[in-house]
Amino acid sequence: MTLKGTSWLFTESAVYDLLLRGNAPQSEPFRKWVTEEVLPTIRKTGRDDASESTNPIAVGIMDELKVAWTSWGAGKCLHSSNIQFTLNATLQELRMTKGRFAFSATLCMAFQMLSVSAMAENQLWVNTDRTDRHTCPSTDCGVAGRLMFREGVEALEKKAGWVRITKRYSASCVNGKSEYVKEGNAACVSSNGITDGQFSEWVQTKDLVVERPEDPANGASGDDALIKGSDDYRLYKTQFSQGARKLINDGTCTEGDFQEMGGWMSSPNRGKGMYFTYCGGMTLSNKVYLNVMTGETSR
Repeated sequence: MTLKGTSWLFTESAVYDLLLRGNAPQSEPFRKWVTEEVLPTIRKTGRDDASESTNPIAVGIMDELKVAWTSWGAGKCLHSSNIQFTLNATLQELRMTKGRFAFSATLCMAFQMLSVSAMAENQLWVNTDRTDRHTCPSTDCGVAGRLMFREGVEALEKKAGWVRITKRYSASCVNGKSEYVKEGNAACVSSNGITDGQFSEWVQTKDLVVERPEDPANGASGDDALIKGSDDYRLYKTQFSQGARKLINDGTCTEGDFQEMGGWMSSPNRGKGMYFTYCGGMTLSNKVYLNVMTGETSR
């Protein structure tokens, strides 16, 4: 991995320590989020999931982590419950005056080195735009999340048109409902795949293939090349290119911004059809959104 400019790699614990006791203005929002939301939530429920929070810091963490995941080539990592847990607890990549914290990428690379040989034989790839991750091998079971086109999974078990892609992990049941289920049946019952407070994730076999699908951005040129790393490139290539050119022409972004970021990333927290990128550095104030339904851009 090549880091641009002057780069420092810190352990995750060191970054937490720095932010919690630092005097920089950027430290205060993080400190308030940890002390006022994360720690009280963990004390009450035993867990905290940044992806479920509406706090700007939490939203930024999930979006920034996705950027790091894409920018450093970590999109090649396979989906697993262990990685998912780590992502929910990992800080955003922070750009500072004299360096970059890049432990997100380092963490993913470690997972790759540790697991690549074991996963190779059972590796499958998503061959549809989205596929739901269910709590059991049935569409009647709850949806814990989604995988995107060309994402990889490890097939741990196959059963009647379904593939189990994670080991069992806590469903975080509160009042009989799983806090991890995003859509559909959230009941913590065996018929929903949740027993003893745990479940595994299952996806439909029809949405997976053995060979990774060809990258639809291969051969991209012009403005298309600026956004070739975008989520859902094959669906919204035109909207992404037009949105990028609009921002470049009005001076909001440069071609270098898009070359660095690779394009637009999905932002489900902002709603359907919303994507984001960064212009002028990866900070919340530099985040720019694109609505592919209307073509409008906003901060």
